[in-house]
Amino acid sequence: MDVLKANGIDRLVDLRERPYSRKAGFSSRQLTQALKGAGIGYTWMGKLLGGFSISREQWLMGCQQVAEMAKKETIVMMCMEADWNQCHRKKLAEILASEHKIHNINL
Repeated sequence: MDVLKANGIDRLVDLRERPYSRKAGFSSRQLTQALKGAGIGYTWMGKLLGGFSISREQWLMGCQQVAEMAKKETIVMMCMEADWNQCHRKKLAEILASEHKIHNINL
């Protein structure tokens, strides 16, 4: 949480379709509690932006919702892919920057 606070993050947006993990502290329930204690919001968007089984309409709706969040707060997007260059987070960040003029997103 210290890294997020040090970088001015207001909200973590979880893009995982399945927001649970075998790694301690990475399941949505644990993340929510830890982030709340650090004064950082948590939003799960896996239903719309999970990357596995979503429609184009869901993707676009999710992009719009993240854009609305990013207009109000500095967000970070999280999923299970370690390399953001190989992840759908990169595409989402590109769409938010080019179509919504939002640049306060961290990957």
